[in-house]
Amino acid sequence: MKKKMLTFLLLLGLLFVWTAFASADQKVSPEIFQKLKTAGGLKKFPNANAIVVFDSTVYHYQANGLYTNYQHALVKILTKPGKRQNSEARFFYFRKYDAVTIELARVIKKDGSVIPVPKKMITDITEASVVAMNIYEPDIRQKVVTFKGLAVGDAIEYRVLDKTHHAPMENHFDAIQIFQGFSPIVERVFQITGPAARPLYYLVKRGKVDFSKTTKDGRVTYTWKVQNVPLIVPEPGMPALPDIAPKLIASTSKSWKEISVWYDSLSAPRLTVNDSIRAEVKRLTAGKKNWNAKVLAIYHFVAQKIRYMGLAIGKKAGFQPHPVAQTYKMKYGVCKDVAALMVAMCREAGIQADIALTNPGIKTDPEIPNINFSHAIVALRDSAGNFIYADPTIEDSPTLLPSTEAKQAVLIATPKGQNLRFTPYSPPQDNMGTIHGKSTLSEDGNLTGEIVFDTKGIYDMAFRGFSKRMPPMQLKMIWQQILQGVYPGAKLLNFSMSDVNDLYTPFQMKLSYKIDHYAMKAGNYFLVKSPVATGKFELISRGVFRAASLPKRIYPLRIGTTFGSLEEEDMTLPLHAKIKAVPNSDSLSQKPVFYSVEYTTSQNSAGATVVHFKKKLLVEQKTLSPKAYLVLKKVLLAREKTGRGEIIFSRQ
Repeated sequence: MKKKMLTFLLLLGLLFVWTAFASADQKVSPEIFQKLKTAGGLKKFPNANAIVVFDSTVYHYQANGLYTNYQHALVKILTKPGKRQNSEARFFYFRKYDAVTIELARVIKKDGSVIPVPKKMITDITEASVVAMNIYEPDIRQKVVTFKGLAVGDAIEYRVLDKTHHAPMENHFDAIQIFQGFSPIVERVFQITGPAARPLYYLVKRGKVDFSKTTKDGRVTYTWKVQNVPLIVPEPGMPALPDIAPKLIASTSKSWKEISVWYDSLSAPRLTVNDSIRAEVKRLTAGKKNWNAKVLAIYHFVAQKIRYMGLAIGKKAGFQPHPVAQTYKMKYGVCKDVAALMVAMCREAGIQADIALTNPGIKTDPEIPNINFSHAIVALRDSAGNFIYADPTIEDSPTLLPSTEAKQAVLIATPKGQNLRFTPYSPPQDNMGTIHGKSTLSEDGNLTGEIVFDTKGIYDMAFRGFSKRMPPMQLKMIWQQILQGVYPGAKLLNFSMSDVNDLYTPFQMKLSYKIDHYAMKAGNYFLVKSPVATGKFELISRGVFRAASLPKRIYPLRIGTTFGSLEEEDMTLPLHAKIKAVPNSDSLSQKPVFYSVEYTTSQNSAGATVVHFKKKLLVEQKTLSPKAYLVLKKVLLAREKTGRGEIIFSRQ
């Protein structure tokens, strides 16, 4: 028995060695080997981690919207980060619509030998972000290919087939392709073939892409091709690739109204309310006479009581919302479910409402209609017929639509169809943080003061959400640390805030403090700073401007919202203090950034000198162009200078 076991193990070992040698003996074709050789390396691309040597995507679509998609890619690894970035390839699909097959996956060594990826290294798993949110959604899948044995200087190659068995939108096909990325591209080909009776409408934005079109046997082939495309060097806070890179948008739909009607037909059957929802709406709107009060009551209920759980919508993540009765009962859902419930509840209250599709963070190009949306919100009609928008997935927003979703394309789903619209602009005055301080410097140089934070719009949402999720003692510790940043030894005496759950009242915080020996003696003079002028308390803009680290930019800086801040302090000096100097006032007004700082003095009723500090900042755009970024840099320098400014006085 022992002898048989040894013989078996020996044969198994020989089989393993033979398999390894057989794999190593495989060679890539001379054509591919030559492509890899001539692609170059770090000498040619010193900023690159990998090179896209070849990338081909071919779609074949039918009149009914079904399609097959073939992708073939060849990527050369230049650095260790490039190896990490390409050690796996992930291909997403949704079982309701399509299936993915890995037809080829292999590592190509420097000498041209090949290591095929074994089947056990190709897994089919639930999409990772679903797992992270602890949601059971088995149809949202990804095929993961792990390229074991990959080293710097090697290449990966794969061929993948994506085949639909159910079109997301019947009789419709669309596609978007990016022609530049964070790796240089030697060659990228994108081809679409479809019936001449169902023609393709297309547009390339930003950059030159070679194009050809042929017709054969009633089918049209559209081909786009780029060669030797340099990489995009990432910048902090830059917009998403689809908003800065050369991009193709293609679709068989002539108008946005077609898509609007389609989504209405998809969602309408799911909007039927039951007795429980009717009773809830009656309870929420009881005693409320006007349109606004009813809308806010329903909005706050849905936003706060229906938990957001799941993925954004999209072509491969399912469009149709769950029945609103199910969402109401379960008290959770994704954006399309939450939006559908609010629509149904508003309609029950006699308020005209529809689901609207949108794309937070990425521009929707209006020229070519497509179904590549990632989010759903609510479009309401007021008594005058105006559209008012609401996002009930935002739990802590005091307004129906946060400023982060202003000036954003939306497609409202209605039975007759709507064209693409845009949400209204949200000016910085509607997204203000106001910090007002009052402080008194005693005869012995100690400073006591109080600071009040008033918030509006994005400031309200940010401070409210942060405070809601933070234990009170931890909040006090944070503000104590901020005070320590103003002056070592500063003591937080008291801290309070308004009700974080009361969305009808603007959120406010108050703190009081004491700083011993705050005035610094310099000869015959004393030096002090306005604590508010240091900028330590203005947390929002400090966070936003962390991305403004570059001296200049190639790409815009995406802030995500308009906003403004007003910082004020009235500092009362000792009774017999005589002002020698205050910091200079300054202003910079150049669209879209406005900044001013002002120091003035007055006397109070007791005859003491009061130094008034006022600093105002307005940022009027969600995204700043490279030119506007230079204006912002000037503002940041001015703010830094203001934070160092000192009040100089003597004692009479």
